Amino acid sequence: ITRKVWTPTQPTLPHGVTVETDATHIREIALRGGSTVVLRPSSRFTYEYIPGPLAVMAVLDGEAAINLIGNDKMMLKTSAGGVLMTPGSYAARCAPGCAGLMVTVGTGLAMIRSDSAKVGLSLKTGEKGLLPKGGEPEKVSPGKDWPVLEPAKP
Repeated sequence: ITRKVWTPTQPTLPHGVTVETDATHIREIALRGGSTVVLRPSSRFTYEYIPGPLAVMAVLDGEAAINLIGNDKMMLKTSAGGVLMTPGSYAARCAPGCAGLMVTVGTGLAMIRSDSAKVGLSLKTGEKGLLPKGGEPEKVSPGKDWPVLEPAKP
């Protein structure tokens, strides 16, 4: 998937670290505590550590494979909505043009929702979820072009 223009994503993280990849490269990001994020080509990932039980707040434009270990948790936001992830392995994609957030749960438990005022949808090990921009989250069966859990390392 080639993305020519970044889709504005809210909220921004004023103290965050931003990592970007070009159209041909993959980049691994080592987080505190041993968790990792593998950023796919043509993607942007901004993250910030926050105090309390939620370890990382992040914003994604593109695709990433995420491996959270120990007590790490992550709140990942896109322009379509967000996903709260507990320790485990995940893949997420903000679909082309960010028409929807796609989430694959390898292991762990995730909650996808369009905003904090709405009830989310829980996803457990082996499940996939789709959150269309402006719509409600839904579980989906495997399909073509789903984000992969273990992309090739850089």
